[in-house]
Amino acid sequence: MTRTVRGKGQAGSRTGDVDARIGERVRLLREERGLSRVSLARSLGLPQARLERYESGKSRIAASTLFELAQTFHVPPSFFLDPLPAGACSDDTDREEEVIAFMKTPECVELIHAVRSIGRPRVRRQVMTFLRGITGVEEDE
Repeated sequence: MTRTVRGKGQAGSRTGDVDARIGERVRLLREERGLSRVSLARSLGLPQARLERYESGKSRIAASTLFELAQTFHVPPSFFLDPLPAGACSDDTDREEEVIAFMKTPECVELIHAVRSIGRPRVRRQVMTFLRGITGVEEDE
């Protein structure tokens, strides 16, 4: 994997893309949970401006902060990294752009909220199996 090194004020394309995707997931979780940027920043002990830079991908999130975010949102830390859209570390950005665009839609947020609100894990798995079946998407895609 090629890693672009960033200097001061310089955005590295591949590394910066990953930072932006992680920030986007933070923003989506925050919005899905109905939290303001101010309240999330306060709960993490961060300035609001720093959280804004994280969400926009302008600043890299430290591993310790990522771990705190995972605890705050009750998700595994890997949620922010895995699975990155196909091609996240390659020159093929078509699918990842499509996934990111969909993640910004009200339908995606509603779908996430609906699936997360299913309290019984077995039923949630059955819903996911049903969705995979009607879309033809394999589990590991």
